[in-house]
Amino acid sequence: MSFRGKVLVGLISLFCFCLGVTATILVSPTRNLSDAFPHARTYSFRVRSSRWERNYYSASEAFADKEISRTISGLSGIADDQTLDKLQMQIARLESTGSAYLGVELSGRDCALVKGTGAETPADSVFRRYDQIVGIGNFTVTDNDSLRRALLNLEPGVAVMVKYYRNGNLEHAIITPASKSVGQMPLSHRALGIAYASLGRTVDAAKQFESCKRESPYSSDDSVNLSSGSR
Repeated sequence: MSFRGKVLVGLISLFCFCLGVTATILVSPTRNLSDAFPHARTYSFRVRSSRWERNYYSASEAFADKEISRTISGLSGIADDQTLDKLQMQIARLESTGSAYLGVELSGRDCALVKGTGAETPADSVFRRYDQIVGIGNFTVTDNDSLRRALLNLEPGVAVMVKYYRNGNLEHAIITPASKSVGQMPLSHRALGIAYASLGRTVDAAKQFESCKRESPYSSDDSVNLSSGSR
């Protein structure tokens, strides 16, 4: 038999084998690929995004980490010990007790317009559809993100005043936010570690780098960067 004929026979045999396995799995509902290939090994893969290993947490959880890390990074060169210590306590509080949560759904790009509220949430008995939130506590609210940033600085369970417009009239209400998890905050720990290192606080920097590596594992080159405090 010629080489071309052997290749053709091999392809036909492979096709028949695959067809037989597929038919077996489809016809027998109790069978699966593991039954068809009992000696095959199962592999799991970890998805990486750029140099960071992906953390599987929601967008709302990631928002807190990104916002706090951005705040810390923005203090580069002007941060003082007291400011960094306050941010460290805020990170610890957010990871421990979560962020303040109202349960309000907003719409609108340039305003915080109430679209709806979650059942049995703090916002449920306060807001109506089309109310426009303009302030909470000492923070001005102009859109969805500004409200979310304000909530990161408020403590769950502590009553706060909310200002909003309803039918063109400015209203005030006292609301007690609930708590919502923000997940782990590796980006914030990394940024804080770099900031501490810039002030010569190597012990505090090392603690933050260790928290970062524990919460979001790094490749070997990242570990070197973290240990030296470089970006």
